[in-house]
Amino acid sequence: MVVREISTQFGGSIRRTSRVLGQRRAGLYYHHKRVNQDSQIQAELTRLAGEHINWGLGLLYGKIRLEGHLWNRKRVYRNYKALDLHLRKPVKRKKIKRDNPGTLAATCINEGWSIDFLSDTVIEDNKTRILNVMDEYSRKCLLTVRRCDRCSEDLQGKGIGGFLKTAHHRLWQA
Repeated sequence: MVVREISTQFGGSIRRTSRVLGQRRAGLYYHHKRVNQDSQIQAELTRLAGEHINWGLGLLYGKIRLEGHLWNRKRVYRNYKALDLHLRKPVKRKKIKRDNPGTLAATCINEGWSIDFLSDTVIEDNKTRILNVMDEYSRKCLLTVRRCDRCSEDLQGKGIGGFLKTAHHRLWQA
């Protein structure tokens, strides 16, 4: 705008005046063509948010695009925030801490044992299971048995006592 004023005031051409001032002529002829569509975007967002209450920005934007509107995601997000439509995160409930009075800690060795199965599959046909028996008081591992496949089936059929005898017998044979 300064270039036009100077060229009219001193009677020079716009081309020469812009060269002397170091200004580009493209800025004189540029007019932005964008029409403000914010009201239309906000109307569409409120309509869709009313129909789909649990939808966030991603789903609403996808639905807008499916309906044929070519609005930019940033523009839709700006209007989404202006309407304060963001979903609130649910408040986490306070967890209740409970003590289990039924379990008593072991006071001497061999008063209580824990058993644990570990399973590993390297290849579908080669399944390895490991049974660990631990003393509750000393936290020492009393027995570790590695078997392939049917380890739990043996335990169900014979019971824990029979399984441990078989496992102990196999341990000493190996």
